[in-house]
Amino acid sequence: MRDGIYQSFAMRVPPVTRAVLIVTTGVFLAQQLLTRLAGIDLVPLLGLHLDGLLRGWVWQLATYTLLHGGVMHLILNMFALFFFGPEVEHTVGSRRFAQYYLLFGFIAGMGWMAMFIKFGAIAGLSSVILVMLLGQSRVFYSMSRDGLLPPFINRV
Repeated sequence: MRDGIYQSFAMRVPPVTRAVLIVTTGVFLAQQLLTRLAGIDLVPLLGLHLDGLLRGWVWQLATYTLLHGGVMHLILNMFALFFFGPEVEHTVGSRRFAQYYLLFGFIAGMGWMAMFIKFGAIAGLSSVILVMLLGQSRVFYSMSRDGLLPPFINRV
């Protein structure tokens, strides 16, 4: 009976989900052990920080997803992954699931750049409005020549 339970567990958790569960838990244990026993903090090296990215530490875009702030943080994330990960992986396939996991982790990490994205969006919208205002006189001139607007507009 015990072998049947283990086999159903192993069959339920597909390879990518299983690997993420094991690696994330392993990194958490290493993080805790290194911090408590050796005083080494992995967060500056593996966590997502602007200073690290400016130094060329691009791996932080992927490794920050392996770090957790505490036991409950880890348990809740792994609980969600354990229940939803297999369903998604069975549906889209292991390769695509791994791609999605990395892509969405990267996108979530870009959240700290939200301020820059908002500034870029405002600058982009402002330039579009400016171009539209500058081009509107030409549109009105053409519409007036075609008889869609009063003739005095094409004299302005």
